Amino acid sequence: MLARLFTGFALFLSLGASATELTLDDAVQAALTNSRQIKIAGIGSTLARTSIWRDVAMMSPQLALGWGLTQYDSAFKNDIPGMGSIVIRPEQLSAGYIQATQPLTPLVGLIQKIRADYSSSQAAALTHEKARVDIAFAAATTYRLVQQLAAFNQIAIERVKLSDRRDEETSAIFEAGRLSETDLLRVRMRSGEAKVAAANLKAQYESTLAQLQNLLGMDLEDSIEMPPIPGMSQDNATFVVPKLPELDGSQTTEPSNLQRLDIRIARYQQEASSRTNVLSMASFLPVLNAFGRFDKNFADAGAFVPPQYYSFGLTLTWNVWDGGARFIDMRASSLMLAKANLEMVETSRLAIIDQRKKALEFQAAKEALAVQKITIEQANQAYEGNNERFKLGGITVTDLLQSELEMNNAKMSWAEALINVDIKHMALEQAEGAKRPTSIL
Repeated sequence: MLARLFTGFALFLSLGASATELTLDDAVQAALTNSRQIKIAGIGSTLARTSIWRDVAMMSPQLALGWGLTQYDSAFKNDIPGMGSIVIRPEQLSAGYIQATQPLTPLVGLIQKIRADYSSSQAAALTHEKARVDIAFAAATTYRLVQQLAAFNQIAIERVKLSDRRDEETSAIFEAGRLSETDLLRVRMRSGEAKVAAANLKAQYESTLAQLQNLLGMDLEDSIEMPPIPGMSQDNATFVVPKLPELDGSQTTEPSNLQRLDIRIARYQQEASSRTNVLSMASFLPVLNAFGRFDKNFADAGAFVPPQYYSFGLTLTWNVWDGGARFIDMRASSLMLAKANLEMVETSRLAIIDQRKKALEFQAAKEALAVQKITIEQANQAYEGNNERFKLGGITVTDLLQSELEMNNAKMSWAEALINVDIKHMALEQAEGAKRPTSIL
């Protein structure tokens, strides 16, 4: 644990000091180390555990100390013939006591409350663990989205440079009288569209990057160097299909087979509600306590009061009627148990649906990636061929511009398909109960 914290802290310092190439695993670890949500969930888990220790403390004998000083208006004396004046009550009385009390029948309720609080503490611990899982997958997903937008941004910059070169070339051709003004304006319009698109993509990239920095606990002024998307070269000219895992069709239909934290949390909450319901019934029992007491008078208390004495015994109290408050509490706990039972069923069913959905989405992402591989190869070949034919005057500038646009869109679609297949794979992992995301790129 200390090693992880040290690693995360070192990463935080290095990222804050200068631009550092950030890997997916580094991003996940930094998010786990610096997440405020995880720390909040951890405090909640600790508070839940303290309730159990409080219940245990209430089961132990209770020790009470007391002392009192009483001042009367005057001493009360009685003259007895042959015995003289006897003090019945002194003018001042000073007395103290020590009393130990052990609850007997309340132990039934306390034991049940410990069981209920234990289930609640387990649910709180799993909520803390779930916060870590959610942050890990959120950091991985955001990291991939930043990578995708970084690739989009680079493609857009390349498109702007190409548009500028095309503008210069067509201007020269126009000056030579071999191009119409309409075609020249069309080229310049496409150049303007490329610059607007690049500006919009840069804004999206900066916004998503800020989200990633927040997840990693970094200052917004810190810079991050994102590595290129696996499967794309730095210049976005090489396109490689990664090895993708096959679905084995073993997606479960039984909630008990799923290791998802939300199902386990719902199960513990159901247990806590069931035990709280029994606890509300225990409130109708009479209260039996055993006690032992030592009293001591520090002043002369009178002729008929000993200076110190011991006592012990039992006390039995039974609150027969409290206006119906206990019946209302029992009804409320019964409703809470019914609610917890329904939430358990609903959580389990939604988990199965979510797993099936994520498996189908991952399969669809794989198929889309295969299609995009063909599309980008065709677009790249078409652009190279049209570029040569344009130089020879075989096609119009409109055809060339359309070919450039299709190549640019194909590159973006390829980058998006690569990122999407990895995100969908990580989403399927999370739906199946994985604790940390693993990349397939």
